[in-house]
Amino acid sequence: MTLESPELTFNAIQYASNRTPLKIEKDSIALTKVDGGYSVKPCEILIKVHSAALNPVDIVLYNSAHPLISRIKGGALQGIGRDYSGTIVEIGDIAKSKYNFNVSDKVCGLYRHPFGKGTVSEYILLDPSVDPAITKLPKNASFEEAASWPLVYGTASQMIETAGINSEEVGATSRVLVIGGATSVGRYVIQLCKNVYNVKDVVAICSNSSSDMVKSLGADSTIDYKVHPNIFAPVSEYAAQNGKFDAVFDCCGNSDLFTNMSAILKSCSSHYVTIQGDSKGDYETVNMANAVKKNLGLAPRMLKNSLGFLGYKYKLLMLEPGEWIHEGKKNIEDGNVKIQIDSVHKLNDFSVAYERLKSNRASGKIVINLE
Repeated sequence: MTLESPELTFNAIQYASNRTPLKIEKDSIALTKVDGGYSVKPCEILIKVHSAALNPVDIVLYNSAHPLISRIKGGALQGIGRDYSGTIVEIGDIAKSKYNFNVSDKVCGLYRHPFGKGTVSEYILLDPSVDPAITKLPKNASFEEAASWPLVYGTASQMIETAGINSEEVGATSRVLVIGGATSVGRYVIQLCKNVYNVKDVVAICSNSSSDMVKSLGADSTIDYKVHPNIFAPVSEYAAQNGKFDAVFDCCGNSDLFTNMSAILKSCSSHYVTIQGDSKGDYETVNMANAVKKNLGLAPRMLKNSLGFLGYKYKLLMLEPGEWIHEGKKNIEDGNVKIQIDSVHKLNDFSVAYERLKSNRASGKIVINLE
């Protein structure tokens, strides 16, 4: 498809700073002159977005967007959303030949531009060498479902890979603890551990109201954090009775177990992998500054880990693009993981969706439809 105008104009949810509201703004993409009209550059893909998902990181970035940052950026608006699904409407020759995509392909993926454009936008333009986490829609997924899994699945997959549980042979002898088993990432950690890597024993920390759901995804047992505001006692008791853990996957932020990790983890080669740090953020107020303040214990722990003095392997994980995007598509198609959606909202109802995200009561991902 060749476009007739040098600029494509469309709607997107954007903001200038945390002093301005999130709202629908007009955005545009500059196109390149070609024979017969205008198109994208040879390495680019233009996608008409059907659906996009919200994530807690969107709240962190919005709350952290001080007006001074906006002035430094010359007043440039910032977008929201990282996951997307949609249809390719234009593709450059290099991207087409190198990545095996075509116009009209239905795709989904992760668009990593935290301080720039977002995916709650009618169009996105990407270079797959910069944003390689793109794949065709799973055959058994709708646009809404396809937009909901990339970031959380990728995070879960990389957590498990970091812990070295990357085969059924390793999983068959492993015991893992999932802190935040009912979170969106925790749900994928549990499903991958059980359905892909055949992990022997998966224990999940969640509320009693989420226990049945978490067990239905594969958890062997659960510990109710509402009964145990500090989880060290029940976790150490479980480890004493049933055996210590090979890995702890912290999907929500917790520091209770650092009291005595030798009572929890098997050996110096066991892993503690977190995506949140030592403290769960308050979604109403969380920003980068107070997140750092609440996680002052991270730096010395990471230093000890790098020097080999910690007694176990510790990692604060930041998601990177990789082959997990194609692995995820296959696992969805094979039925190894089930996509988890809380609710779907129209673009004009974005504020309702964002308030739902801030409430921290969503059960699964919150999705915005842009068509």
